[in-house]
Amino acid sequence: MTNGRTAPTLEGLTASERGRAGRLVEEIAHLEGMIARAEGRKAAALASLAAIAHSEGARSANPDGIEHARRAMAAEIAAATRAHPAQAKNSLEDAELLVHDLPRVHAALQSGRVSARHARVVSDAGRRLDPRLRAEIDAQAVQLAASRTPGELARVVKKRAAEVASLSLRERHERERRRRFVSLTDLDEAMSRLVLHLPTLEAHAIHDRATQLARIVRSDRAAVRDELRRECGHDAADECERAACACRDAAPEVIAAATDRRTFDQLRVDIMTDVLLTAEPSGHALHASGSGEALKHVRASVQVTVPTSMILDPDDGTAWVDDGALIAPGAARELAGRAAGWERLFHRADTGAIERVDHYRPSVAQRRALIGRDVTCRFPGCTTPARRADIDHTVAFAQGGATALTNLACLCEAHHVMKHRSDWRMRQKPGGVIEWTSPTGRRYEHEPASRVFFRDPSGSAPGIASGDRDGAGIRDLGPTADPPWSSPPDPGPPPRRTA
Repeated sequence: MTNGRTAPTLEGLTASERGRAGRLVEEIAHLEGMIARAEGRKAAALASLAAIAHSEGARSANPDGIEHARRAMAAEIAAATRAHPAQAKNSLEDAELLVHDLPRVHAALQSGRVSARHARVVSDAGRRLDPRLRAEIDAQAVQLAASRTPGELARVVKKRAAEVASLSLRERHERERRRRFVSLTDLDEAMSRLVLHLPTLEAHAIHDRATQLARIVRSDRAAVRDELRRECGHDAADECERAACACRDAAPEVIAAATDRRTFDQLRVDIMTDVLLTAEPSGHALHASGSGEALKHVRASVQVTVPTSMILDPDDGTAWVDDGALIAPGAARELAGRAAGWERLFHRADTGAIERVDHYRPSVAQRRALIGRDVTCRFPGCTTPARRADIDHTVAFAQGGATALTNLACLCEAHHVMKHRSDWRMRQKPGGVIEWTSPTGRRYEHEPASRVFFRDPSGSAPGIASGDRDGAGIRDLGPTADPPWSSPPDPGPPPRRTA
């Protein structure tokens, strides 16, 4: 039953549904393990074929014998698997890197502990490293891969790779920045895909700016429809059937606003298209790397974490935006220089846990600390940036939950609603670790990404050496002894309250 303001909660799974859902989840997890083991065996077979081709080519007097032999072997694989020869050649190279340079990740794949998607993101991160440096990524990746989605793992291993690379991030960014390009691919149904390959900070700022403008347009459209509803009793002018209705005399722009039914993504695309087609060109002023010209126009809300060592030396450390993507040191230092004030994050080097934030207004400091700690929505696998998420009281404020970092977490709108309207339950452990309990009774631990980003990779946090680390990224703890629905649902705070 609803009172017009509160949405009804889910009724919950029946005993039969709960049991069947639990068995199906177990079956899917088992099948994923079987697929991973098969992928591991496939990688080993591909690497062996590459070695055979290499040996054949090395016996040839032709200086290009090895390349010819590898190409012929790739064609053999392509014909047998009905794949493109170029794809088969890439598969040979990927398998060699995985089997020979990342043996621990390959062993984990063969045993089913990680998936082929996880192995691929580790390979991609290690591909640009010197072969001797890949061992450092391999040593840490298995434990990280076993507890994170491929997307979460990619953010972490890319940062690790940047830290151990022989060239600094600044040098590698300058090299890659010279490759910036725009590509156009024509698709079906008279549609095309336009892709910009550009520095990360500017890309995030452009996307965030389009998002802000789309929100403004959506809010304006909703206000116009509300006004028409009050005057005419219907939702939009195009629904009117009365000749004398007030909306008939509305201005054309009002009618256009009231009948605008574009989705949020459609709004973003239309806004970016409008800006690109109508703005005056000024790209000629942005050609000098590190000039700061582009950053003068950035008004988007993007949280950037810059280590103090990088402010002193652009080749020392890595900086990242709120969702964990690395940004160029020059851009990070430029923003730090232009910022009206800095907020310092104090963290433990051994665990990476955020200890405190110094700021004049505690409520703002708490919010910043949560964004810095959580990075994204805290439901396992969700990549919504914490900056755009709700701040939720783990124990409801109405039930005595404190407005403290130990009782606050960032949840996107969808998972915030799910927490309060379904049988999913969460509780917070030390260090910001969130334990989720599913409607079928399974428990999952989710560690904030900041504990990996801030942790000193050369040190060892408690439990790492023994493989019993507290709170890995996503950790399946198995079913609970007592079902989570044995206690009443958390109603959530009565007013919307954020710290």
